[in-house]
Amino acid sequence: MRLRKVAMTAVAVSSLVGLAAAPAFAAAPTPSKTTCGSSNYACLTVNQASVPAGQTVIFKGSLSTSALKNLASWTKGDNIVCLTRYKATAESNGSWPWTTLDGACAQVNKAGKFTINAELGQKGPHYFGVEMGPCQADADQCGNSDGGLVGLDGKSAVYMTTT
Repeated sequence: MRLRKVAMTAVAVSSLVGLAAAPAFAAAPTPSKTTCGSSNYACLTVNQASVPAGQTVIFKGSLSTSALKNLASWTKGDNIVCLTRYKATAESNGSWPWTTLDGACAQVNKAGKFTINAELGQKGPHYFGVEMGPCQADADQCGNSDGGLVGLDGKSAVYMTTT
């Protein structure tokens, strides 16, 4: 079972605290084709703002040296990241639940770069992020969540529409 967390963090994975959903916002983040977390811990970009359902969309990203180190520890060297999808609007309680797209994962190279080719079938506008792959570390490190790399915790977020 995939463990998840969406809060951007630059602290060591072993000190992560689990969250049930992304932090609430007064307003939705600004839609963007590119976003980076604080201190460029992780960045994500999408190649198009809109795509017909079933066509391939290319997401590219990069991880800082510290993010790459945390990912290696988290995944025991597998260095896998997976795409996450959020609704275009928050729930009535202000939360931003997400779905991990287990079929849209990729390995991060030694330089901290990755490319995720995804065929998105769910129509409509969505925000996207990326999280660390399945936790392979010990129970203390994995806890109840994994390290979110890019999500809905900044002023802008990766946004696209599937038609």
